[in-house]
Amino acid sequence: MGQNSGQEGGEVMQDLIVTFTIAGFGLVFGFMTIMYNSMQSGFKKLESKIDNIDNKLSNKIDNIDTKLSNHIDKLSDKVTDIDRRLSRIEGALSVRDRCALNHDIGKEAV
Repeated sequence: MGQNSGQEGGEVMQDLIVTFTIAGFGLVFGFMTIMYNSMQSGFKKLESKIDNIDNKLSNKIDNIDTKLSNHIDKLSDKVTDIDRRLSRIEGALSVRDRCALNHDIGKEAV
């Protein structure tokens, strides 16, 4: 009986070791699962923040582009207006110089 008890005690001990080992692996696996889910949640939050910043930056760039285009259009209109004015002044000076030249030639002929 003593020998049987020793063997049974050894088997019980082995069963306990196996049970604790399985329970330990279960705890480790559970902890790893919790950590993985926590990391996934953190990555989703980070991705959301990055998308939010990207959208804000894109909107700012679009606003700046629109304002810059408006300023360029206004400057282009001003340049066109100045070009027209210069053409008129050039034409007026050309006519005046011809008139003055004709007037001077008429005086010399007399």
